[in-house]
Amino acid sequence: MNPTFDLVTRKDQLIQTTTYSPNELICKTGSVDEDKLQDVLVQIDGARVLEEMNITYLYVADPVITDIHPKKSFYSGGITLTVEGSNLNTIQTPMVYAIIDGFKTISENCTKSGETDAIHCPSPRYKNTSAVSGLSMVKGKNGSEYVSARLGFEMDGVASVTADNLHSHIATLEYVTDPVLENFTEVKLYHEHQPYLVINGYRLMHAANKHDVKVIIGCEFCNVTFASNVEILCKPPVDKPACGKSKEEPLDVYVWIGYFHQSVGFFAYETSVKETSNPTYMIVAVLLATAVIVIVVSIFAYCKCRTKHRVPSNDVTSVVFRRNQTEEMNERRTTASASHACARETSNIYDVIHDHEYHNCFFWFFC
Repeated sequence: MNPTFDLVTRKDQLIQTTTYSPNELICKTGSVDEDKLQDVLVQIDGARVLEEMNITYLYVADPVITDIHPKKSFYSGGITLTVEGSNLNTIQTPMVYAIIDGFKTISENCTKSGETDAIHCPSPRYKNTSAVSGLSMVKGKNGSEYVSARLGFEMDGVASVTADNLHSHIATLEYVTDPVLENFTEVKLYHEHQPYLVINGYRLMHAANKHDVKVIIGCEFCNVTFASNVEILCKPPVDKPACGKSKEEPLDVYVWIGYFHQSVGFFAYETSVKETSNPTYMIVAVLLATAVIVIVVSIFAYCKCRTKHRVPSNDVTSVVFRRNQTEEMNERRTTASASHACARETSNIYDVIHDHEYHNCFFWFFC
């Protein structure tokens, strides 16, 4: 025989049926007429337990919804709806749904924002767009067509927040056609000096905001910095995401707008860009440049040293000029004789020009 579990409040003796597992009790509270702090006891087969733990439970007023925005969603859903009101965060698991043409969509989980008067909910998916009747379609002021829906909420059985009871000016949501994204015509490349990826399309923000847009390159997010009806800009990761693919293989680019998503093409990181930034290549380049500089400086120093410090020997090697030649002839012969300085022809009837006044012939080009 299974034991019976009851939740008991010390004063009012409200007893509620509970479900249980080996490690958990789930209790459904009753209703009260006012805010009230209650002591809580657990009763198992009539025996009270946890009586010494001083567990309390606070009853508060039912949640109230005063506004929902934005008022549009794509058919695919997933657009963030901000729900404002009071006591919304007191609900453990708030959920949203939509009624379209009398049919209820699948409910979506909402999240608490940390604020006492707001929660965030994704717009419910509306997948059966082919089943939308002509009577369901409404033409807006700008000529665009949409399907009108009523939102409702599941909040611990509170009836006032259901689709039947919420006021129409609060609960009405317009569903519009999904956006269109243009596929890349070529593989997009990462450029360090132009680091933004541009994605084109139309109706991109017709029923969405920038925070509803996500771009994924391979397995990492591309940081979305701008979004309009015709363009999305995002900043890719500086380093190629490690997604189990080879270095040269391009990565898929996926775009999400709410629950709508599409692969638009491929993105690659240029090998040349990565290699030039590789420390190994930089070190090799520096070493090669240093070696070239050392060789040039060594040759220059050698030539200077030869010119400055060479001492003339007694065995004079001469470059000769006839004394009786005119100054003009001497000047011409000086040029001719210098080009034959290594021949070392001598004669005592010529003027002597010692070969220490010339550089070593091997290094003449450098010196």
